[in-house]
Amino acid sequence: MSLNVTIVPIGNPDPNVLRTLANDLAAIGFDVEATRGEAVPDVAYSARRKQYKADALLTPLGRYGGDRVLGVTDVDLYVDGLNFALGLASERGRIALISLACLSLGAGSGQLRTRALKEAVQELGHSLGLGHCSDSNCVMHFSNSLADTDRKMSRFCATCQDRLGHAGWPTAES
Repeated sequence: MSLNVTIVPIGNPDPNVLRTLANDLAAIGFDVEATRGEAVPDVAYSARRKQYKADALLTPLGRYGGDRVLGVTDVDLYVDGLNFALGLASERGRIALISLACLSLGAGSGQLRTRALKEAVQELGHSLGLGHCSDSNCVMHFSNSLADTDRKMSRFCATCQDRLGHAGWPTAES
């Protein structure tokens, strides 16, 4: 079983990063389709924080097809209660979002590539029903900093992989 992921640019993310992310997701087993982009909704911006509220960027993604929709933006995101957000997903939903703004901090193209893949896989994992994992090497481990993201793998640990398999979703062995 292959999971279809539609990538939707929001704002002006680097087209080369989007292309590479699509190729990397396809290489690990996702069926990837890219679409034309969306503008960043003005209502998402918080002048007080000088950031964009992540859940407001999820809303326009609901009209896209595919098993999963992955928004990729270049704006700095936040969620209530946190200083920043690398991404967000609707748990057991179809929609996920990542931001390249924080992921690109201090990163060359190779490091940005791995960070974007890790964050995309984590948010897609959340959309498949996985929570954060206690295994610090697992892609589902919560990243409290970019160092946490850099340390972890870009794939699910055995426990998370097993949870995905029991839920009927494709895993690396499928």
